[in-house]
This record gives sequence, C-alpha cells and structure tokens, in this order.
Amino acid sequence: MAIELSLQSPLAEGAFSVGAVIVDENGDEVAHGYPREGGDLHVHAEEAALAKVAQESRLLGGTIYSTLEPCSQRKSRPLSCTQHILQSGLARVVIAWREPSLFVHDCQGVEILTAPGATVIEIPELADPARQANSTFRGSALDRSFDGQPVPDGGDLLAQCSEEEPFEAFEETGVVVKTIYLLSSSRVDLAPQRIAGQAGNWNLA
Repeated sequence: MAIELSLQSPLAEGAFSVGAVIVDENGDEVAHGYPREGGDLHVHAEEAALAKVAQESRLLGGTIYSTLEPCSQRKSRPLSCTQHILQSGLARVVIAWREPSLFVHDCQGVEILTAPGATVIEIPELADPARQANSTFRGSALDRSFDGQPVPDGGDLLAQCSEEEPFEAFEETGVVVKTIYLLSSSRVDLAPQRIAGQAGNWNLA
C-alpha cells in the first residue's frame, strides 16, 4: 500500500517519491500520505499522513510504514519527519530502504529514531519495488550500497517463521501481521522463503 502511494507522488527535482501508512496498536489504518500531496511542494509522506490524524491518542503504540527512511534534517520545515514521529507517540517505524546520500548527506533517520527507544524494522526485500517510484534518479547515488549499523531485518524475522504460523515472528516482535501488505499490496516473494497464507482478510500468498 505504501509503495502504491509513492507512485501517486508528483515528481519533483531534488525530492524522493515516498508513501507512508499509519496504523494504530491494533493494526487498523489511521492515515496515509505521500510527498507534495494537496499541492504542498514541501510536505513529506510521513508529515502528510500525521497531519491527517484527528485523534492523536490513536498514535500511541502505533506503527508508521514508510517506503523510505524518514528524513533527519529539513530546510523547508522546522521539524524533520523523525522529529514528527518521535513527538507523535508512535512506537514502531517500518521502512523498505535507507535514504541514499543523493539530496542529503548521511541521513540519520534510523539512528535518531532508535536512540530514544523507537523500534525500526527494515524490509530490504521491498527496497527495489520502493525505488521504482524514483526511477528517474537511477544511475546516480540511488543505487549505491549503504554503510552503517544494520537495523532489525524483516527478512531475518521471516526466516524464523514456521510454515504453519508464518506471522509468529512478526507478532513476537510487536510488528503487526499486515506488514507486507502495508508496504506493498502486490504479490511479493520474500527471501529466504516465500510467505503464504492469510492474516485476517489480507491475502499475502
């Protein structure tokens, strides 16, 4: 879902196309957003989604799914997306890929989020689909490998799942079972094994 939202983002020179989805602690969607939504040329996906939340109490203990690591610095706004997330009360952040040093050198979004105790999960298997909305930047720093300390890997978590209970590892780590759908509603093969089955009404096969 977040990946599909990123494709709705109007293209802009010097800015990524991103999708973000917020769910409450029960896994129910609260809001979603994408950059430059509503004609605001400077709004980011996470910022747009958070601005739509009518009941801030629903954010406590919730999760935000973003196709890209939340920004750690801004020129156009007083607060970065990481600051917005930390102030919101959200407990978890799930991302598909780290921000490359294309527009901002050395993004520290993950580090800033985890320092006060927020949980960050990276799903690298969804990095390529998340990059598709930014294909105009290919051939640049977009495809470079990233340095730094790894965050918990969704692929590693999925490897711990049994075939009978494919979402057990996600439930144990506090990540809602709709993780894959919320990042991408398309059919996705996740290494090292393919996760098949249903979580509620979400068919992930």
